[in-house]
Amino acid sequence: MHFWEDRWLGNITFQEQYPQLYNIARKKYDTVADVLSTQIPNISWRRDLIGNKLISWNNLLSRLEGIELRQERDEFRWNLDQSGVFSVKSHYLGLIHQDTPNLNKKL
Repeated sequence: MHFWEDRWLGNITFQEQYPQLYNIARKKYDTVADVLSTQIPNISWRRDLIGNKLISWNNLLSRLEGIELRQERDEFRWNLDQSGVFSVKSHYLGLIHQDTPNLNKKL
């Protein structure tokens, strides 16, 4: 899974959320494991981080702070229900609320 270009933390890629950082990142195709394999995220930049870029980097760092990679099996979890299990009811309630993105318009 690619750090910048895959949706692995939220519903949008880091490339889309942090375009200024993506544009100056040296290695755009690093995996999540490559980046998070060290205490401080393993990202190098083509330019200095100043102004808005530094603010964006600090914001991204705060989001990554609680992430811990483990050698365990991945599992799917349904985020629209506390149990983590899909139900038609939770999907319907998610569709009628505006704060939930509707990725299934054809249903």
